[in-house]
Amino acid sequence: MKKVNLFLFLLVFNKITIAQQINIGLFQQLEIDKLFIEASAGKYKIKGDGKKLYQLKNDRNIILKYTNGMISVSNSKKDFGLHTEIEIVARNYNYNKSHNKPNSRKNSELNIKLITPKQDTRTYQGNLNVKVYNKQLEIINQIAMPDYLAGVVEAESGPNEVIEYYKNQAIICRTYALKNLEKHKNEGFHLCDGVHCQAYKGKSTNNKIIPKAVTDTKDLVIVDNDNQLIEALFSANCGGQTNNSEDVWSSALPYLRSIADTFCIDQSKHSGQKKLILANGKTS
Repeated sequence: MKKVNLFLFLLVFNKITIAQQINIGLFQQLEIDKLFIEASAGKYKIKGDGKKLYQLKNDRNIILKYTNGMISVSNSKKDFGLHTEIEIVARNYNYNKSHNKPNSRKNSELNIKLITPKQDTRTYQGNLNVKVYNKQLEIINQIAMPDYLAGVVEAESGPNEVIEYYKNQAIICRTYALKNLEKHKNEGFHLCDGVHCQAYKGKSTNNKIIPKAVTDTKDLVIVDNDNQLIEALFSANCGGQTNNSEDVWSSALPYLRSIADTFCIDQSKHSGQKKLILANGKTS
């Protein structure tokens, strides 16, 4: 029987060659019609169908809108016309340099605010690619793996944990990302930003030790005895008892066995109720 090698919390961390860039589909659960983009740090080249349209830099902005099957690009001073694809490319964002360490603020930072539908502003690093898909805008964030992981760890764990917790979460999130790089292959990106993959709400901004935790665990992943990446699944609360993998999915995995989880018992959402309406009109 295959087992996951034991070390500390029943995990062993093995180095592999890590992908330097990952492409994340943003706001996949929403039908995007119009968005506002502003550079809060660094400089960006805006290209429409491969041709330079504008330079985005500190406090400059553009608006992208779905218009008759194309993307209109404009700001308060100029209309840049209609295009099928928009690229927003950071001038100093170096994927190779940031291989093991998240980028600093000066490299690149974009604020994105969805206008239709209305959403709060989020901050992103790296490049953006915007296309039309199913009569709406599709946004892909092309980002260095360490920057992505820092954002995921904060979105999944919150900003108030200790560094050892963040280190473990970084390893889990890195393993999951690399194991599932082809999850959205047919849609033109690696992973989405929702819980269908891993929650990702942009740059990690609320705790400086999160990027450090990503750096301190660089290239570390979790593997089984055959040196294959495991299915690094996690949840906010299991209810006090996990399930065997075959009871949820199709295959039995030796490291995903049903166990009692005492850490979840006293946490929020440990238990819940659901009412069912019977044929006679009563509830149970």
